[in-house]
Amino acid sequence: MEKIENIKFARKILEKLWAQNKYDVMSKGYEQYVTLRNQYRELPELLIFDGLYDTFSTIMSKPYKRTGMLTTLEHVWGYFKREATEEEKQLFFEKLHFCKALPDEFREFPKELLDILQLVERLKDTYKKPYIQQSTLLTRGKWNEIMVKGRRYYFVDGELYVQ
Repeated sequence: MEKIENIKFARKILEKLWAQNKYDVMSKGYEQYVTLRNQYRELPELLIFDGLYDTFSTIMSKPYKRTGMLTTLEHVWGYFKREATEEEKQLFFEKLHFCKALPDEFREFPKELLDILQLVERLKDTYKKPYIQQSTLLTRGKWNEIMVKGRRYYFVDGELYVQ
C-alpha cells in the first residue's frame, strides 16, 4: 500500500469517506453524527488526521441505537418520498413501525431492520439515488475503506493509503 502524501487529495477522499459513512454514524446516535460532522467541518484546516481517525474509529465501534436508527431511516426516506408510490410508502412505514420494537442498543441487525434496509436498497435502485448508493448502512462495508475511480483507499491510524 502507498501512503497518500498530498493533503488536498487526502481531504477529498476523506470527504467521500464521510459521505459513505454518515448514515451509519447517524444510526449510532445523533450526538455521534454531530460530533463527527463538526470534525469534518474542520477538515479544510487539518494537516494531520489522527484526531479525525480516532473519533471515527471510536464512533464506529459503538453499538447502534434504536432511536438513531429510526431517525436515520426517516431521513433516508426523504430521498424517495416524492417519487415513491403509495404502496411503497405504506410498506416503508409498516416496516418502520416494526423497527420501533428494536432493542435500545444492538450490534447485529435484527430481521426487522434487515427487511426495511432491503426495501431501501430496492428503492435506491428503482429511483436512482447515487448519494446513498455506497452508504455503509446499506452495503455493510468497512467504514475505513472506500473505492474512488476504481482504486481502493484505506484510512488507518490517521493516515490515508491507496492499494
